[in-house]
Amino acid sequence: MSVSCESIDAVRQMSFHAATLEQQADSALPSGGSVMVERTWTPQTYLFGPFTFQPERQLLMKQQSPIRIGGRAIDILTTLVRCPGELVSKQDLVDRVWPRIFVDESNLKANVAALRRALEDRPVDPLYIATVIGRGYRFVGMLRVRE
Repeated sequence: MSVSCESIDAVRQMSFHAATLEQQADSALPSGGSVMVERTWTPQTYLFGPFTFQPERQLLMKQQSPIRIGGRAIDILTTLVRCPGELVSKQDLVDRVWPRIFVDESNLKANVAALRRALEDRPVDPLYIATVIGRGYRFVGMLRVRE
């Protein structure tokens, strides 16, 4: 069974909404009152090669050292690791990384190139990010997810 990236995003948004409702309920109760709400979402850590990636903290580390990359590259990596092995079209990436903004495809290419440099990846025989010519990108690295 395949789960689309859109489904994953929808579950995360619903879980975030539930956490927000819990906070609002707690603040509305008299002192000492409490509400029990089961949380279904926890931040995830993605492990691949020597890298550790925590999207919610916008943190990419190689072994124990943080790697500096731009916010758009972080957003691209987040989208790709949340859909490992799946083709993510160039248009989907542009829509997620630059919502409601018109950008040229060259911006996407430049950010993917910067991301590859940070990951010490290469477009030919990639370890992590494969290009599907004319269509988009795919995360191809061995990926472990830790919650």
